[in-house]
Amino acid sequence: MAYSIIGIRSHGTMARIAEVGAHNERTRETRNADPARRGDNERLLGSGDLVGDVQARLDAAGITKVRSNGIRAVEHMLTASPEWFQAASPERVREWVDRSMNFLKGRYGDNLVSAHLHMDETSPQIHAVMVPIAPTGRLSKTYYFDRPEQLRRLHTDYNQAVKDIGPGLERGTERSQAEHTEIQAYYHKMGLPTREAWAMAREITIAPLREGETLEERLAATLAPALAEEQTRTQYWESQATQTQQQLEGARERMRETRTPSYDQYRDIAQRVRDTDLTDVLGALGGKRDQYDRSKWHIEGYELSVRGQKYADMHVTKGTPYARSGGAIDLVRYVKGYDFKRAVDYLNDRHYSGHAVDSSITEPTPYVQSEDKGAFTLPQEHAERWPDIRAYLVDQRRIPGSLVDEAHARGDVYATLHQGYSNAVFVRRDDEGQAVGAYMRGTRGRFYGMAKDSDKEAGYFSVAYGTPNRLDKPSLVIVESPIDALSYAALKSTGHAYGRIISTDGYGPLPTEAIDETLQAGGTVRGAFDNDGPAGGGSTLWHDMTDAYPQETSGDYTPIMRETPKAKDWNEDLQRTTEQAKNMSGFEMGR
Repeated sequence: MAYSIIGIRSHGTMARIAEVGAHNERTRETRNADPARRGDNERLLGSGDLVGDVQARLDAAGITKVRSNGIRAVEHMLTASPEWFQAASPERVREWVDRSMNFLKGRYGDNLVSAHLHMDETSPQIHAVMVPIAPTGRLSKTYYFDRPEQLRRLHTDYNQAVKDIGPGLERGTERSQAEHTEIQAYYHKMGLPTREAWAMAREITIAPLREGETLEERLAATLAPALAEEQTRTQYWESQATQTQQQLEGARERMRETRTPSYDQYRDIAQRVRDTDLTDVLGALGGKRDQYDRSKWHIEGYELSVRGQKYADMHVTKGTPYARSGGAIDLVRYVKGYDFKRAVDYLNDRHYSGHAVDSSITEPTPYVQSEDKGAFTLPQEHAERWPDIRAYLVDQRRIPGSLVDEAHARGDVYATLHQGYSNAVFVRRDDEGQAVGAYMRGTRGRFYGMAKDSDKEAGYFSVAYGTPNRLDKPSLVIVESPIDALSYAALKSTGHAYGRIISTDGYGPLPTEAIDETLQAGGTVRGAFDNDGPAGGGSTLWHDMTDAYPQETSGDYTPIMRETPKAKDWNEDLQRTTEQAKNMSGFEMGR
């Protein structure tokens, strides 16, 4: 008895969609595929650029914004029991492909953007991707896959489309009570009797084998309906979870509306008031401009140097919180001693509500740069200098060579030439993977800083750490430099849950979008800033984080916490750990 099989899998981020595209196009290694048969694969629909195809459909529908937990694409996997393909002729297999594509096109129309036929796996499969845009023009997975009967209907309708292709395909038994199995486990449980398949087989009652029938054939036939039906059950509960999350968000929004101002309002207000012209703020605070040096201001005993939206008190110890910073919020915090929210309130009341402190200031306006910022261009790569950079990171900084080589292969770190010296370039990327800035670090002396025209708020240098596990909640770690990010990843490479590390590159804006996304998914955020004392930049960043995200603990779950290195920073911790291991083993490490 052979079965038709269809399953779906949701993808929210463009990064994940890019991984799906690479898998379908076979541009990355696929362990369950036979390279010798890769030439038999076929692209049935799409340009070969899945991210571009999905974005093009969103653009055509006029969808410009997607919620952080929104679903941009739904992948479909269509196949049949292995014994059906073994008995079917090439003509019947082609008929199955054509009918499957007609089924998908008829069901989803223009929302179907990509489809691939994979002939290099144990059984032929079609991987198709659709963008769930409802007739109303909204992006809505729940419109298509919300109620359990919708998901059951998907299986039934697909079987109706292909059931009479000889030697015939049946639909799995409706409302099966089998244990749930992910689509990805199909590779293990539909082919040869792997360890996972045997484990599942122990939970299934199998009738005596017919003459000439193998256990593998019976196991595959038994598992097929279980996989199909349990996928339906899982999709139903996933849709219920999505609906519950939406209801929860609605309740939270109603609660926020009862508070004045709300958290989201504070964030929006903060983004607006941060760029208020510092000269307007200083004037409203009662500051006086120096008559000889127009960049100097005298206010409440402070002497500040102001250049554009940056200011510095040159008469205090370096590291004093907010003494050298940028933006109107930090200026008010330093001069008035206010916390974050009070500084935001102060600026909003005096500069955006029509209440001017000084009568000479009637309509203060947000700061506008005197000249447009140029488009960012990555510093020129000097490949001949890469051995110098690698030696600096591996031999001097003690970062494992494998981590350095992986980052280099991704294009996230490379070598450039600055004033005759080799410099490391750490690329800052946005959520779509585009380079929006770069942090440069010299291998000699203390040269470091941002590359020209870098957008410090649009993206960050990031690296993954730990061991991936689909059961883990998302984890985000924020550090102060790319070298600290790589060092933290090296220290936490084993025995830790999978997570993402982001570098602020010094005292810079917090990655609020990444923080919000992690917290909304029930994950944890760690402020792994430098251990440089209460007046240092690490403490300042941590204070900013706790001001913007007040601590809320539920049971044993603490969403935001601070993690400090034993030494000053994570690279010093790594160097000490590596040296200790070297002394104990007598072997060189890192390369």
